[in-house]
Amino acid sequence: MLVFEDLHWADEALLDFVDYLVDWATGVPLLALCTARPELVTRRPGWGGGKVNSSTLLLSPLSEEETATLVHALVGRSAIDAEVQSRLLEHAGGNPLYAEEFTRMLTARPGEVVLPETVQGIIAARLDTLPAEEKALLQDAAVIGRVFWLGALGRERWTLEERLHSLERKEFVSRQRRSSVAGEAEYAFRHALVRDVTYEQIPRSERADKHVAAAEWIESLGRTEDHAEMLAHHFASALDYGRAAGRDAGVFAERARNALREAGDRAFALNAFEQASRFYERAMELWPEDRPAELLLRYGRSLAVADDARFADVLAQAAGRLLDAGEAETAAEAHAFLAEPSTSRAHATAPRSTCSALWHSSGKPRRRPRRRGS
Repeated sequence: MLVFEDLHWADEALLDFVDYLVDWATGVPLLALCTARPELVTRRPGWGGGKVNSSTLLLSPLSEEETATLVHALVGRSAIDAEVQSRLLEHAGGNPLYAEEFTRMLTARPGEVVLPETVQGIIAARLDTLPAEEKALLQDAAVIGRVFWLGALGRERWTLEERLHSLERKEFVSRQRRSSVAGEAEYAFRHALVRDVTYEQIPRSERADKHVAAAEWIESLGRTEDHAEMLAHHFASALDYGRAAGRDAGVFAERARNALREAGDRAFALNAFEQASRFYERAMELWPEDRPAELLLRYGRSLAVADDARFADVLAQAAGRLLDAGEAETAAEAHAFLAEPSTSRAHATAPRSTCSALWHSSGKPRRRPRRRGS
């Protein structure tokens, strides 16, 4: 059983993966459970119904009676002040997360009942109740993402663990049973909105340095190609916030464009061609006027395989620049992409492990016929 939570926030590559998995993994006992808001169906209309071996369950907002029952269960008593309950039901609008955050705030400040208009407001109110050192730690964690690791937050591990334990008891974060980083304790925010609100409270002038620190910790793990997309995100964010704060962009620009190029290479190798083209395009925007011809070629290839009409101009520029530099063989590669139809380009760039087999609905592999040039 695979559970994908909040899939409306997923990028196109992950949605393509889930789509492919469900379509091809027949003949095996596999259940993929996806939770998402209705806007996912706007991006993927076919997911709303009509797919083989799939069903959609629509959940309506909680009724006032159900919201009250939930609050009473969370608070641990059968009744709360009638006026407070009335205002709560009005503000919650059937949103269970609002009800949960309200009860946590009520537990933290039982003598002070403030009901913000939105879930984000109530989370912000809870954050304001934290001691300064716990709030600062939570903000550092929010820069990493919804999932974060102890080593990324500093070297005083015992002190950090004590503070994270306190935040866990207050239901801001939870410690994960298994970590995706060897030798590091892994934590996660209880909800993506908690992470988002925490991040928004970080002064913009401080975000650039925090993103650089996060990227440098990720680099210290080794095998940077496996973390290319995360590095690109952090270095590009550092550049954006550094510029917004009026700092010298050159401090961040070189690291950002190199990280974006490597992220493009990684995405291209995984056949996420549209994502690769976005990384390359951003890298080119950050390069000085004399952009490397090799980067132009990579950008053009990703556009070509993604069937983006801009590929012809980009590849023509790349070929011309490569010929001027005396790199005739590489220029010929650009011309080859221009001459081939889109289907041939896709097969020519796919990794051999992807091309080597197709899976029947029975689950048995079948060799793909070899194509000329693949």
